[in-house]
Amino acid sequence: MTSPGSNRENNLIELVQMHERSWGEEIYPDRPDLAEILNAQVVVFWQSDDPKEKRATITVHTDLADLERALSRMFLRLNATPIPRRIARVFD
Repeated sequence: MTSPGSNRENNLIELVQMHERSWGEEIYPDRPDLAEILNAQVVVFWQSDDPKEKRATITVHTDLADLERALSRMFLRLNATPIPRRIARVFD
């Protein structure tokens, strides 16, 4: 029987592997490296609003408060710059 923690870890690892395979050597702004992803307290998978872009992007955060600050900044700038992505998955 697997514990909930290991199931979370397995899901995260599978998604990170898919991310790394789909992006390969390509980069996007603030793309974390594999070590940063695996060592982060909070990992967020984002899906683009562009239907042509099927690949997820990742951001890493020190804690949920850090993620909340990042989201607040995005929402405060919403009138100036629309948010081109949505949260697909959060692991903490």
